Amino acid sequence: MNSGWCAWESPTGSGTNLLVNIFYRKYIVAMAALGLLAVAVQNAVALDIEKRNLFSLCAPLNVVSEPLRDDLARKIGLLGPAIERVLESKLDAVHLFDADSNEFLSARVSLADAGDFFSVEVSLNRFVGNMGYGIGGIVTLWTTRTLSQHGGSDQTILQAVAALSDEFLDHYLYVNEAECQARDDIPGN
Repeated sequence: MNSGWCAWESPTGSGTNLLVNIFYRKYIVAMAALGLLAVAVQNAVALDIEKRNLFSLCAPLNVVSEPLRDDLARKIGLLGPAIERVLESKLDAVHLFDADSNEFLSARVSLADAGDFFSVEVSLNRFVGNMGYGIGGIVTLWTTRTLSQHGGSDQTILQAVAALSDEFLDHYLYVNEAECQARDDIPGN
């Protein structure tokens, strides 16, 4: 029984609940704003984690290339030392190479059994150990990777290693900018 309109119904009697409608609109706007805030916070946290993992007072790095499957690598002329030379030259160009460092930039190249697909992963790793307990291990602090086709050319793979090394150095030097600048300002470096 409809006895006329009340405060939460429209004056036309259509049954539209104006207060509830306004509430839902405000609720949707508030949830959208919270969603955007959550994305911003998540991105800021990810950036903070990356900064923490890459921050090292601009310490020099060693290089390691994981062994390739010889049968597949020989087909395209790719040798493990070539990959290490790419990493060394990239680090040496910015005065970050040190063969004795316990932090190292590693490259893992995987070649597909069929076709000409390959993947490259470049990682910053740190050896950590507790000599009192004889426990040690390697921790990966940062990594980037790509998947592509080599077309039978080792140069395509070496270029991918170089590109990922450049990506790493962009992040590493950004995070350690002040420390690297101070190190470079010291005479003899």
